[in-house]
Amino acid sequence: MVQSKSKGGYNLLVDAFHIADRMKAEHTKDYKILLSTLVDWNDIGSENDQVFHNIWRAPVIVLDNEGNYMRINHSIPQRDSHFSVPIDKVLPWYEAYGKFVRLARNDAITFKTSPGDVLTFNNLRLLHGRTGYDDTDENVRYIVGGYLDWDIIYSKLRVLKTTTR
Repeated sequence: MVQSKSKGGYNLLVDAFHIADRMKAEHTKDYKILLSTLVDWNDIGSENDQVFHNIWRAPVIVLDNEGNYMRINHSIPQRDSHFSVPIDKVLPWYEAYGKFVRLARNDAITFKTSPGDVLTFNNLRLLHGRTGYDDTDENVRYIVGGYLDWDIIYSKLRVLKTTTR
């Protein structure tokens, strides 16, 4: 990662599970709305000459079968403009979502990375972004992203557990 040397360009990070906990404690009704209202999401693009068009429907807050947080869905570019809920549910959802976003912004930590820094995080738990910066020819910002599938990690852990006894 090469960080922008201009003003701005700070990383913003926040633990979305913590924000969900705060919603549950401080705004229970809104928490339940974000837990139960299905939202249309999409991810359209290409990478390495492979075109993709992923669509799915899920609430903002997703729990597993035991009631633990599984993931938080929050991506304005990936939230579909189509919102297939009854009209009387639209405004309450936006109000609840607005509270979630405000809590997240207020709790976010901000920092600049140094050349060579590596930032690793769980993309299903941590919300991330950056502040604006001057985009000029002299100002270089370079980032390489990569993803690991949790199924692969858990599989490897299970294999190691059975083979290292």
